[in-house]
Amino acid sequence: MVPRGHIDDWNSIFVDTHQLVGIAKKDTPGAKAFLLGHSMGSQAVRGYGITCPNDVDGIISTAGGIGMNRYGNGTPQARGDRGEEPYRGREAR
Repeated sequence: MVPRGHIDDWNSIFVDTHQLVGIAKKDTPGAKAFLLGHSMGSQAVRGYGITCPNDVDGIISTAGGIGMNRYGNGTPQARGDRGEEPYRGREAR
């Protein structure tokens, strides 16, 4: 038995989430699907959104801590003219 809160592989979260989204879409055809993640779950749903961008209609991320780079670790991220992330603090569209 795996201890509560322990995961063997970060990818297993994406696999489980993908299965859950599929079940939700099958059970509620035509309904919009959103993912909500808090803290570590926030990082998981943001990573899932980067990995499977067309699976859900939106992501709600609270207390996520660090940013996610869709192009992988070590690659530069876009910055605004003052060095900040271009969409931080702006309303999502």
